[in-house]
Order: sequence, then structure tokens, then C-alpha cells
Amino acid sequence: MKIRNGFVSNSSSSSFVIIGKRITLGDVGKAVKDGEDVYASAGCSYCSEGEDFFHIEKDMIDYLENNCFDFDYYIVNEMFEEEKNINVKSLKSDEEGNVFIMGMEVSHHVVCDLSSLKERYNYEN
Repeated sequence: MKIRNGFVSNSSSSSFVIIGKRITLGDVGKAVKDGEDVYASAGCSYCSEGEDFFHIEKDMIDYLENNCFDFDYYIVNEMFEEEKNINVKSLKSDEEGNVFIMGMEVSHHVVCDLSSLKERYNYEN
């Protein structure tokens, strides 16, 4: 007989700590082109639990800029599920030296490419 130790869940989401800085849609294109890890966050009816929190790829920028989405955008320094030591000197801050830290419940059904972004957030239909 096998015995499982630890937490067992049927949840369709995971809890993460996100460390980074919040940016505007106008800053997304430059940040992605500069090689930053840029993510978008949105609540959506497709995600049964948690937020849709997805990495923005270069091919998504035009679609995001040409449509009206109620997303929050972040440059992410660190994203982790478990306890972790962080070197604060390595974190990117805003002009005032602030770093954005938040806990987020992220759905396992997140956008993974331009096609799934268009399918999930197609306001033309």
C-alpha cells in the first residue's frame, strides 16, 4: 500500500508569491523587447479557481495593445510557491525604490500562447 505524505488537493489553482513591479500597457512592449519577464493578470470566467496569470510573449503585444482588456501588467523578478530566501539587492524596483509583492491564486488553466489569448479574450464574438 502507498501512503501519500503532504497536502493533497483537487484544486485547479496554486498559490504563488509574486515579486516585481507593476507597469502600464504602454510599457509592456518595451519591457518584453528588453527581455523582461512580463505577465498579465485577469479574472476570467474560464478559470474555475484563481486568476489567469500568464507570461506575455512578443507575438501577443499587438493584440493586447489593440484591444481593451482590464488586465494588470507586471515585470516579475521572482515567482515561487514555497518558502524562499530572496536577495533584495537583485530585485528591480520602480523609480522610488519600491518593489511590488503580492500573493496570488493562479489558475492551472492559464493562457499559454497568442491563440489561447485570442480564444479566451475575443471580444469580437
